[in-house]
Amino acid sequence: MSQHLDLIDATDFRTVKHYLHHPDTSIDYVLHLKSREMLSLVAEQINTAFPTQDVPHEQLDRFVHDLVARGDGLVTTRQPIPGLAPEQQIQPQHLPGFVNCLVIYWPPFYLTHTPGMFDGMLSRLQPDVAPKIVPTPKRVPRLKI
Repeated sequence: MSQHLDLIDATDFRTVKHYLHHPDTSIDYVLHLKSREMLSLVAEQINTAFPTQDVPHEQLDRFVHDLVARGDGLVTTRQPIPGLAPEQQIQPQHLPGFVNCLVIYWPPFYLTHTPGMFDGMLSRLQPDVAPKIVPTPKRVPRLKI
């Protein structure tokens, strides 16, 4: 069993987007993985492949490219990765911020598993528009005369 299982946190995708867009964070890649179990497995792969923080972006891009090409996930990045098809790269504005996800923060990666992403459930939601909560109309009391 992977030692990275206890690094999994629950959050919403708004938080993940913030880290990707904020210039002071060290997150350059959001890897959208197919299952919760893959979070710790991919963290272990990253730890083995890149034991230090000083890794050229070309090597990181190649790691991400290989992972996505195997069909293990999709990616959102600050800069597009050459060689990946558009359907393998998700634009952050296309994902609803209010959606819950499981994550491992592993700079320069944010590993995520978002339930519904790979079975088409998220495609039914409008990005960054929370489902509307329709208030129950107040009942006007009848006055007895």
